[in-house]
Amino acid sequence: VIIVSIYLSTVLGPYTLPIGAVLAMLIQLIFYISFVRRTNFKYIKYIDLKDDNLKKLLYLLGPVLIGVAVNQINALLDTTLASTLVSGSIPALTYANRLNGFVLGIFIASVVSVVYPMLSKLSAEENSDKFIAAVTSSVNIIIVLIVPISVGSIVLAHPIVRILFERGAFNAHATDMTAIALVFYSVGMLGFGLRDILGKIFYSLKDTKTPMRNGIVSVVINIILNLILIRYMGHAGLAFATSISSLVCIVIMFISLKKRMGYFGQDKIIRATIKSIIAAVIMGVFVYFTYNGLMDMFGTLVIEESNIVLVSILVGAIVYGLLITLFKVNEVNMIINLAKKKLKIK
Repeated sequence: VIIVSIYLSTVLGPYTLPIGAVLAMLIQLIFYISFVRRTNFKYIKYIDLKDDNLKKLLYLLGPVLIGVAVNQINALLDTTLASTLVSGSIPALTYANRLNGFVLGIFIASVVSVVYPMLSKLSAEENSDKFIAAVTSSVNIIIVLIVPISVGSIVLAHPIVRILFERGAFNAHATDMTAIALVFYSVGMLGFGLRDILGKIFYSLKDTKTPMRNGIVSVVINIILNLILIRYMGHAGLAFATSISSLVCIVIMFISLKKRMGYFGQDKIIRATIKSIIAAVIMGVFVYFTYNGLMDMFGTLVIEESNIVLVSILVGAIVYGLLITLFKVNEVNMIINLAKKKLKIK
């Protein structure tokens, strides 16, 4: 996408990005096909509408599509209402939401891609003890990863937005608007992340209706809060409403999971959440003073500020890592092993 966009930008202007995205996806498809062929997979053009498995798939598919569309629906609602606000509200929400989604995409997708097949297998085998352990571990991994990122995004929202976007028509005022939106989206980052993994847990139990109902509730709550908070907080209220609705809905999903499973390791999840929040708050204090202290001493250029942000993030990561290790959060080793697996480190 980047290579094609740079090459064609002087010729096609704004049309470059969609063309680059389509070409990138086509190249990715060709890449996948080359690997699929090595597995001797053969596609057969045959559909039996009476097949029980196909009927079951179609029955489960509808609720899944509605459930996974929640984030997009909420983003569309935010954008629509933001069009009634001052100029710059829509870009601010769009950029902030993309930053939020970028972080979630990196960390949540990595965990889900590993955990979901395991959950489905254990559920099919009806191995309740191992399934409960897998549920607890997967939820705790998300919590341990996302809580510090959420706090860090709140503390460093302004410099991050300024470094990434502030140039050309994107001025200091646009930075301020985007940063405040990022702060309030970051408040609900844990909700966004847990909603994904909890949805996969229900899917592994062959329950697609609960995430769908939860998604509908999320949209309704978001609409109500949008109409209330937009009056007092402007575009920031739209971001805050989305975050609150996501947090409320994961509470509802946990309640639904308890009704479905009974015990799923909720005591361990609560302990991990408390420890992660305490560690993240302390980390946030260190990050705040590190960034501001270094900016007072060295920060006069954007290049220097980017280095200061990186140093602040590194300090935060070290502090948080030491604290959750000190607090004996069991999922730390699992996260390290997951990272090694992704990086193919022995």
